[in-house]
Amino acid sequence: GMYRGLGIAPLPIGRSRRQSIRPRLFAFPSARSCSSRIKRYSLSQTERLTMQITDSRDIDADRATVYAALLSPEVLNACVPGCKELSGNPEDGFEATVVQKVGPVKATFKGLVQVSNQNAPESLTLSGEGKGGAAGFAKGGANVRLEEIESGTRLHYDVDAKVGGKLAQLGSRIIDGFAKKMADQFLSLIHISEP
Repeated sequence: GMYRGLGIAPLPIGRSRRQSIRPRLFAFPSARSCSSRIKRYSLSQTERLTMQITDSRDIDADRATVYAALLSPEVLNACVPGCKELSGNPEDGFEATVVQKVGPVKATFKGLVQVSNQNAPESLTLSGEGKGGAAGFAKGGANVRLEEIESGTRLHYDVDAKVGGKLAQLGSRIIDGFAKKMADQFLSLIHISEP
């Protein structure tokens, strides 16, 4: 009765509840698809993956050499898998073009990498974002710490990254495997490249 004077009719409670709940079922995947290390979620119809990777690698070179290599555009260009072009410097940042195939998706990423928290020859932070057109984007950062050991240097890295678009739809297993493969290839090359 109270709605007639306003010219509106109340919606059935059952229908409005169903309408408000149904989209949420698609926005949040089940807990089974989440893990403590890699979480998958949906935001504004865009698939995204967040991941954290912590690992270390022993390099047969002293800390000063490894540190200099991490800041050398020539070394980075030679060691980053799929890197077609890299320019810049540690002060202003590096611009890079990288072509990679992730699962069935091949993309050309263009991005900028910034260097911060430099504490030679012990630690630094790398952060950046790359856009791959229709394939999506990747952005994040890596805290790098160099430890002196008897055989040379132990490089510790802690990566926190987000991947979006088609790449995220590939799933955490493929993205995680790809990220580890890239890190292994990069670190296996960097110790044989002189800055």
